[in-house]
Amino acid sequence: MPRSVLRFYRDRDYGVVSHQNLVEGSSSSEEESTELDNFVVDEMDADSFESIENEESDMFTVLKTVPDEILTFVAASCFERISDSGFRRFLSSQNEDFKRDAMKLWKNNLSEFSKHFICNSCIEVQNSKTWYCIQNRPRFHNAIFSCGAVIKYIRIGGMSQLVDLVAQYIEKIREVRRNLKTGSDTTHNLNSSHFKKLWKNEKGNMMIMTLLASIDGVSLSGNTKNKLWPLTFSLVDLPTAEMQRATNMVLHGIAEGTENPSTTFWNKIVPMVYTDVEGSRHAIGNATIQFMIGSWIADQPAKRSLFGFKACNGESSCFYGLCSGTHHKKQGPNRETERPDELIILDATNGTNGIGTIPPRIVDFVLPYDTVLDLLHNAAEGIFSIVIRGKLKYITEIEIVIFSESLASGSSQPRSDLFQNDRSVYLKFCDEVIVPSQFEVKNITNCSEKLLFFRVHFGLAALSNDSLKPEARITICSLMLILNILYTNAPSSSNRFFAHLTGAARRALEQASPTYMGTKTHEFLCHLPYVIEKFGNVAPLSTFCFEHFYKHSLKGFSAQKTTGFTEAAVSRVILHSSIRREIVLRSRQNPSQTLSNFLLATPSMREFEISWKNPIKHLEVEDQMAELQNFELYASLFLSVGRLQSRYKQKYPNKNEILFAKNGSGIHCCYRFIAVCVSGSTTKVIGERIRDHNPSTTYPLLQKVRDEMSHPLNTYGHNVLNQFKSFNGIVHGRPSGERELLEVNWIQGVGGVLPNGPDSYFLQLNGALVHH
Repeated sequence: MPRSVLRFYRDRDYGVVSHQNLVEGSSSSEEESTELDNFVVDEMDADSFESIENEESDMFTVLKTVPDEILTFVAASCFERISDSGFRRFLSSQNEDFKRDAMKLWKNNLSEFSKHFICNSCIEVQNSKTWYCIQNRPRFHNAIFSCGAVIKYIRIGGMSQLVDLVAQYIEKIREVRRNLKTGSDTTHNLNSSHFKKLWKNEKGNMMIMTLLASIDGVSLSGNTKNKLWPLTFSLVDLPTAEMQRATNMVLHGIAEGTENPSTTFWNKIVPMVYTDVEGSRHAIGNATIQFMIGSWIADQPAKRSLFGFKACNGESSCFYGLCSGTHHKKQGPNRETERPDELIILDATNGTNGIGTIPPRIVDFVLPYDTVLDLLHNAAEGIFSIVIRGKLKYITEIEIVIFSESLASGSSQPRSDLFQNDRSVYLKFCDEVIVPSQFEVKNITNCSEKLLFFRVHFGLAALSNDSLKPEARITICSLMLILNILYTNAPSSSNRFFAHLTGAARRALEQASPTYMGTKTHEFLCHLPYVIEKFGNVAPLSTFCFEHFYKHSLKGFSAQKTTGFTEAAVSRVILHSSIRREIVLRSRQNPSQTLSNFLLATPSMREFEISWKNPIKHLEVEDQMAELQNFELYASLFLSVGRLQSRYKQKYPNKNEILFAKNGSGIHCCYRFIAVCVSGSTTKVIGERIRDHNPSTTYPLLQKVRDEMSHPLNTYGHNVLNQFKSFNGIVHGRPSGERELLEVNWIQGVGGVLPNGPDSYFLQLNGALVHH
């Protein structure tokens, strides 16, 4: 069935946002503004696209004219999240003109939004002073019975933010498009089967921007009454690293209330979202831009509320399959195959096959199995969840649930005896893993550190710890390898990578105890291959970047402020993000001394430049190469992927000498860093190739599972072993003595090491997802 005017998804029925159903008020960015001053009706016919020539937001236009001195002053205040009174104190030493202009930008009227007050139960709209709906409840003498809580939605719309974002990155977006069309970039999410339907239908100068929408609940520290649910977009067309930056997230609005928004509530909000985003086209340069929401991602409660699904323990309540079971799921038929298109809409209408009694409006725009599986909530807070006992300060005191049994000290009740082993031995192997300083984990306080610890220390230890049961080893190694291919750009030669690894882990866990297969674990192990095929690597799409944005948005505001808290936060984050973009633009165009000084004090905003230090006066004989006659040699190299330091600077143990790179033949390999060689504009790296010494003896404990266990465990062991050998991001071997000369732009990542007798396990490490 065709979708929208471009016929690649489903038809859209935006409907009409009626004044009887939604009351809007235009509010300025003043923190004290809490009432609806003027009521307006904001309706749009989605089929009559409005073309706006070279549109940009008022904020973006104003920032272009602001002097560097004021721009950096206000930017510093945004970075520090200071209050209005704090800002005035900072201004006290400035002259009157500076005070006036800085305060005008700080308390601008450019961040407009509207407010909607909607009953969470009966759909009725309330005024701004009512937090409980009473319209559909009878009166009894003087008592008024409440119908339900009223949820406030601060609606920004987000279109001007999106246009500004595309205008800033238009050349990089064009480069991504060129690489996709020539086939030189096969890993970008736009190359996935679901997202490519949009850009492959572009004609002429038309460019269709793909958005990923997200909702998630955010608890406010210090405020136990209200909770927030931001609705945010990320622009999938950006380069992968830029797509995940907090300042490149776009806020459509925030819901605020005392209870979780219901399907009824989201049924009112969803048409507004699509009207705001997909209802117009925009001219940027010589391109005509249209935005389309390609998919949604959310945590389990928010996603179930949005799509009207039953709770996690409901029968057939899996998003991706008709899977039986309540608290613990069993794999069932694929939902897309069994209930395609009109059939899933019929389920939504009739409340069947896992969908509740309230028909969700979202299925008019996107189907539940066309949504992204979330690595944060399904993995980090699900199967890899870490329980920290007390105030832990060291890795050796943690305990991992599902894998808590492998480190358990006896006080917890394991689901089975699957992971029983010598805890002290396992922790010893974890402590022996050598990683660069930026990948060290000391205080596991968030999901980024949980996944990082699991995929590096915990996973490598499973390859060396002989006290693990074979089933436990298969499970941990499978999950560790899945995480590492998602976190790195290292390739695998296998086309069954995810199917074999998730299948092995699922089999071991189900056989040990069905209680392992809760909804989050079930979706991850049963449906990850399907989601990967549809969306590509789910790591850049996960809610890690969205939750980092929420922290960026709400940090520094007192949640105990009961008047205008959400309005203040919304206004300030738009100012903050816009200022950061303006500073980045100016930094590329002969920055002034003021701006240069600001960037020097704010390294995170500077464009990264490769650098080196620690000259090498003389290379050892085995490191010398004839091609390097006129090159200067250095022992330290600083790259965007990390720091490399050779033994000419630091003897063993050296945490920073392992790298992964493509060689002259385009093969992804592991090397020991020896030196960086510089001559004019030419920069090369000497690396010692690390190889497996004897392929028949690599990964001996996995080979033991394959060779000694009975069917079907030996088959799963065989599959897992083959996937380790197919993945270029891990090597079981030793330095070979072979020196190779590498181009610096061939380097793909740094590496961690776990010594294992005469050989070692070398694992590629790339940047971690950020989560607070």
